[in-house]
Amino acid sequence: MNNPIHLDQVKPAGDSPQRLNLFAGRHLGERDFDLLQAYADDRLAPFLTHLSPGIVAGLEAGLEYDPAVPGAKGRHRLHVRPGNAIGGDGRPLRLHYRLDMTWPELVAYVKQEHDLKEADRLPDGLYFLHLDRAVELADADNAESACRRAEADPLRDRRLETVSLLGLRLITGDASLLALPPARAANRLCARFLTESPFDTIDGGVPLALLKIAADAPVWFDPLAGRFAASADAPYRTFLAHSQSVLEQFSRDLATTGKPPDAKIPLAQQLGLDYLPAAGPLPAELLSIEAIIEPGGEKPGLAFAPQDLQVDLIPVPAATVPTVVARELPRGWVDLAQGRGDRVRLLLAVDDPDYRPNLLDLPRPEEALESELLERSKTAIQAWNDWKSQWLALYQGLSDQQKKDLAAPALPTRGGVSSEGDFIGGLTARAGMGEIVKQREDALKGAALPHPYSDWKASPRPPGFQNAELISGGPDGLYKQRADLETEIDQLEGELEENFALINLLNDFLGLQRQHLDAITVSFSSLAGGVPGDGSGMNLMRWAKYADFQPTLTTLKKP
Repeated sequence: MNNPIHLDQVKPAGDSPQRLNLFAGRHLGERDFDLLQAYADDRLAPFLTHLSPGIVAGLEAGLEYDPAVPGAKGRHRLHVRPGNAIGGDGRPLRLHYRLDMTWPELVAYVKQEHDLKEADRLPDGLYFLHLDRAVELADADNAESACRRAEADPLRDRRLETVSLLGLRLITGDASLLALPPARAANRLCARFLTESPFDTIDGGVPLALLKIAADAPVWFDPLAGRFAASADAPYRTFLAHSQSVLEQFSRDLATTGKPPDAKIPLAQQLGLDYLPAAGPLPAELLSIEAIIEPGGEKPGLAFAPQDLQVDLIPVPAATVPTVVARELPRGWVDLAQGRGDRVRLLLAVDDPDYRPNLLDLPRPEEALESELLERSKTAIQAWNDWKSQWLALYQGLSDQQKKDLAAPALPTRGGVSSEGDFIGGLTARAGMGEIVKQREDALKGAALPHPYSDWKASPRPPGFQNAELISGGPDGLYKQRADLETEIDQLEGELEENFALINLLNDFLGLQRQHLDAITVSFSSLAGGVPGDGSGMNLMRWAKYADFQPTLTTLKKP
């Protein structure tokens, strides 16, 4: 006896799909499977409502030049890594395997989707590389009836599969944007997508990259400017990622060339960007080192022309920088080209143990400390004077060679001290502070003096302080006096030797005269009829000067 099958009374379906109450032996038709899939999608939808459109994980896109691909304009190959995303329509997208496609294949598919002929060209412009969802027959290329296919299961139905395909979505064909460099054009589009959605809410596609197409060929490809994560602030994050890549390239170019940035060139011209995110890192090369070492002593030194930007500097703990960037990033952008007068605050990241709220506050003057410093400078100057007085007492007046021969200690020549040890300009304790104030005033070139220079110039502290003057020079030292005495002694000894030589010559001359005199007196003694030695010859010589000798004439006879 056959058991009857009892069926429930037919009831109209509700607005939302209900789960089918399946039982053994029930026939399942196409509509039943559609209801099962609709039920699964309806149960999954609440779990996706908290996710924003964009890439959840993976789906990194790249464009490579492949010389093996035929065609002069098509030697490029696209590849997308596996991953998942949420489409612009809120439905999930997933790529299970790596997707590879040549550029001609992608162009042919896009033309087919837009009902273009093969000879037609895609409009020149800026495009998004899109990942789209489609439903296709897994064996749609088999035109035979399902029951006549030559396979192991001739009764198998044809399968419908949800597939992910690459596509192109035109963003703009503006000629002014197409003429810009890649970084500047992508920068303008990133700023544009801060106010309008980059997602396709109709087809549900997800952007993977930004590229420029001209004559059906890719001109440049940017995987950062066209990649939007599944988060509420995805356009701002994309804007930050692209700007940061341009700034990093700017720093690398400076390191390669070795030239510092030109402080007279505006920031937009140096970076090649028209907009900057509301928060993010800034290359350290755009700040002078003085602005970091002495942030309270002078205005920050910028290596670019601000041009309608108001810039200030504050310290923050290094651990709070990511939080500050995440909080301030959705505020908008900084316009570098239109001159809106944006205010830029430079955050100086300080290690947490070294941070304090008043790190860059201007200190109040401490008169007791200044008085102590001046007293100590007076003591130091006095000690210097004592040491120098001893040095002068020994080595004053010596030449460099003499100092070297004596191994004399050298006086310091740095810190505004001359080679002779005197501070240039007669600098003293109070005058030293005045000199520092003057140097700062000259460096500012007419600008107002900051604290504490202005306070010191107005009222030098402490009042009534007596300067400790530095000694400068003195009489010749002992070594110089000894050297002078040795020189004088050597000179006198030379004169004595010369005089002794003259005396010896005179003695020799006198002796020779005496010999001549003796010879003459002997001759005169014979003439006077005496004998040598009796004095008659000498007497004759004395009388000779009174004698008047008269010659006598004699006549010579011829023989």
